[in-house]
Amino acid sequence: MIIEFIIKKFIKNHEDVNNRKVIKSYGYLCGIAGIISNTILSLIKIAIGLYINSIAVIADAVNNISDIGSSVVAIVGFAVSDKPADEKHPFGHARAEYLSALIIAVMVVFVGFKFLSTSVNRIRYPEKINFSYITLIILFLSIGIKIWQARLYSTSGEKIKSSSLKAAAADSKSDILTTSVVVLSLLSSKLISFPIDGYVGLIVSLFIIYNGWKIVTDAIDPLIGTAPDKELVENIIEKVESFEGIRGSHDLVVHCYGGGRNIATIHAEVSDKMNIVDAHEIIDRAEREISQALCIDLIIHMDPINYDDIKVKKLYHGTKHIISEMDKELDIHDFRIVPDKNGVIIFDLVVPSLYSEKQIADTKKHITDKLRLNFDVSDIIITIDKNNINI
Repeated sequence: MIIEFIIKKFIKNHEDVNNRKVIKSYGYLCGIAGIISNTILSLIKIAIGLYINSIAVIADAVNNISDIGSSVVAIVGFAVSDKPADEKHPFGHARAEYLSALIIAVMVVFVGFKFLSTSVNRIRYPEKINFSYITLIILFLSIGIKIWQARLYSTSGEKIKSSSLKAAAADSKSDILTTSVVVLSLLSSKLISFPIDGYVGLIVSLFIIYNGWKIVTDAIDPLIGTAPDKELVENIIEKVESFEGIRGSHDLVVHCYGGGRNIATIHAEVSDKMNIVDAHEIIDRAEREISQALCIDLIIHMDPINYDDIKVKKLYHGTKHIISEMDKELDIHDFRIVPDKNGVIIFDLVVPSLYSEKQIADTKKHITDKLRLNFDVSDIIITIDKNNINI
């Protein structure tokens, strides 16, 4: 409730999460909230850590200082990603957000290794901790603030599909765990004489490193390229095939350029008997309406297919039967017979993305042999399509 109130209070048109200004406002809100709350936490924890002589508390405080830097980097990332397209970057700068998430991750890992070394030294040369109930109360309040932070980042990150805010949410959840471990160490120090502070500092450092590495992998994935959102894929296919005159679709490719900007291409099948002007009008309208509805840039390629020829139908269904016996994940499209090539059969074979070259070669050979045996065809041209979209 409080999170939603803050979002409604400080972000105009907060529900329009496809608007770049709204996305930037979410980023700025989370960044500023992170800077303010983490500054307060780090200053208080440093004071407490120095007062009670606890390396674990100081490590937790410095972790909060790194969170301040992370918030600053996130704000800069959202500002850069909002820059419009230019000559060198025709698709805009939205992927800069992924770089900001990567910088956040590197900072987190650096802090983790720094305090790993410090904690090892405290284990080797233990010092007494000055226990205080006020310290415990403040640390419990710190956990409460971190829970609030995590919810704010997570809610906002999900709304605008932001990798850097999701990374910040994961970091805050890790901070909850590390601060909880510090609280347990302080309680234990009152009950036992064992120098637990250094060991807890070691555990906190390892948590920080692990969390940082996880954020690194999450930030690198979209830069390398990941599969598109399943819901988006299903919506594109469903909407394309809902237009009258479009009999099927295939070869969907979605490119993400960050900040919710997606460029998609797809092949739409229409009857080869349809007037080309009418077919173009259908395709043009589908591109325009679907792009607007899903907030994407959609390009549709038109494939004229002969649906009515008896021989084509017989060969098509025969080929579908052959591949269904081999693997349920196999599919075909663009199936046609080219008369001016002495009746050559041409089609695309869709295979799972993990198929090896040997599997592909064996599959093509099996289909070719079966078709020649059962239908007495002379030549078959099969183009392989790897299915990189799972729905």
